Amino acid sequence: MSSIRVLLEDPVGALRKGMRSLPSALGYAVHRFKGNDEPVEVTICGVKCKFMIRGIDDYYMIHPKTEKWAWKYINVPKEGVFVDVGSHIGKFTVPIAKMGANVISIEPHPGNFKMLVKNIKLNKVEDKVIPMNIALSDENTEGKLYIGVNNLRHSIVENYGKGSIKVTFDTLDDIVKNIGVNRIDFIKIDVEGSELNVIKGGLKSINKFKPNMIIEVRKCNLKRLKKMLLNVGYSVEIIEEAKCEYGEDPLYVYASYG
Repeated sequence: MSSIRVLLEDPVGALRKGMRSLPSALGYAVHRFKGNDEPVEVTICGVKCKFMIRGIDDYYMIHPKTEKWAWKYINVPKEGVFVDVGSHIGKFTVPIAKMGANVISIEPHPGNFKMLVKNIKLNKVEDKVIPMNIALSDENTEGKLYIGVNNLRHSIVENYGKGSIKVTFDTLDDIVKNIGVNRIDFIKIDVEGSELNVIKGGLKSINKFKPNMIIEVRKCNLKRLKKMLLNVGYSVEIIEEAKCEYGEDPLYVYASYG
């Protein structure tokens, strides 16, 4: 049964299965009727962007209202460096690159990564973005990425019973060293439960460059995350607006130095 038919016949059930919001579901239905091969044009934080999408989950993610609160915190100067950890298909990577910043865009799932690269090329920001098809952790190894209930939920730590794929793990500290990064202005981390390992593997770089950060964090990890960052001089605040979108777990926090 097509996504549109599901939406029209059972809109409540469709929302429960992951369409996330009625505006996104209806918007995607309109997009499908117009022709699925065309990119979706959206304006994100004042920047016009185009995205190729695969379905309602992608449409929901690139919708300008989705995680709109994040732009109150994200501030990357032109020619600055933004690290997008868990970049999906480029919702943050693309507009920030179009604003003139340099982006290290990290996405472990091959399907998401393929769409990410397409959208980087579609928006002509190849010279501003380094896409990396890896997972960040606290060691260099190989391991499992568990397939999510939708393409927004693939996880290193949470097994949804839908199988797994092998991915390469690297650390932020090693990436910084290998690429020759000389500054990091902002980091966004959205990794479905493995945020502590990402931070552990990047503490040297975080301590050196002192970037501000937005981090999705499981409630069970919040205390340890705060302790880890407080030890290197950060303050951590829960983003209350994000609760309206995602509830109490996971939480989103803003970490700033000093």
